[in-house]
Amino acid sequence: MESHEENVVVGYGETNEPEAIPVSLVEETETEIASEENVNEEKPTETEKIPVLILECRVKASVLKGIVDKVSTLTDEVAVVIDQAGWHIRTVDPAHVAMIRLDVDMTAFELFRVYNPSGDRMELGIDLDKLREILMSAKVTKAIDPVISLQAFRASTDYILVDFDGMTRKASLFDTSCIDEPKVPNLKLPNSVTMPASDLLAVLKSCETVSDHVSIRLDAGTLTIIAEGDTDRVSKVFQTDLLIDRSTAEPAGVTSKFPLDYLTKIVKSLKGLPAITLHLGNDYPVKVDFPNGVFLLAPRIESD
Repeated sequence: MESHEENVVVGYGETNEPEAIPVSLVEETETEIASEENVNEEKPTETEKIPVLILECRVKASVLKGIVDKVSTLTDEVAVVIDQAGWHIRTVDPAHVAMIRLDVDMTAFELFRVYNPSGDRMELGIDLDKLREILMSAKVTKAIDPVISLQAFRASTDYILVDFDGMTRKASLFDTSCIDEPKVPNLKLPNSVTMPASDLLAVLKSCETVSDHVSIRLDAGTLTIIAEGDTDRVSKVFQTDLLIDRSTAEPAGVTSKFPLDYLTKIVKSLKGLPAITLHLGNDYPVKVDFPNGVFLLAPRIESD
C-alpha cells in the first residue's frame, strides 16, 4: 500500500519556498508597534507649563507667624503683592467690617529674591491655614526662632514650597484675578492714644463676659472703655497722662461703639507689641496703628 502525505505549508508559494516579506512592510509594522507603545506614555499637554521659580526667601518663624496671625483675624485667604521692596497686603473680612494694610519690608527677611524680569509687581494667592500648619511645628521661643524657607513657582497650577527642619510642604496657590485690592481710606481722626496692646486686651476680654459690643471714649484726660449687657456692666478708665502718648484735637472727647469680637481679635493679634495707637472720632472707624501696618474697624451705629 502506498502512503500519501499531504504537505500543508502556510506562507509558501508554488515552489515550496518561503515568500520574501518586503522590507517596507517590516518597517511599517515596527513603526506601528512603536506608535502603539507610545500611546500609553505620559505626554505634557499643551496647557502644562514647566515650573518657573519666581520668589525665594528665608524668614524667621516669628516674622512669618506675625504676618499670619494679623491677617488671619480677617480672612483665611489673602492675595499677597510681591515686589522688590517686600510683601504688601491689603484685605478686608468677608462682611467688609474690618480692613488691614500690612507692609513687610525686604529687610525683615534673611533672604529675599524676586525673579521677575519685567520688574512689575506680582500676586500670590496664599491659603493662610496651610502656612499656619507649618508654623505649628516651629515652636518659637525667646531663645529659639527657626528660619523657614519659602519658594514660589509659576506653573499650570502655581504653588509654593515651604521648608522647615527638613520637612517640605507643597501648597497650591489660588487665582487672585477675582480679588479686587481694597483702597485704604485716609481718615483724619481727631483724638489718639498710644498704649500697650496687652493692657487693652485684658479689658476687652473682661468686656466679652457681658456684651457683644464696646464703647470707647477718649477725651483730654481719660480713655474710658465700657461694655453693657442687659443686667451687667464692665468699665475701665485709663488716665491718659499715664499712657505712652496721647493727642486730643477735640478735648471735649469723642465716642464710638465697636463690635467686640472683631476688636478683641485685632488687639489679640498685636498683643506682643509694646505699643499700639488708637485713632478715634465720633461714630467713626477706629484706626489701630502698629509698626508697618494699620487695622480699620467700622463703628457700630445704632438706629433710633
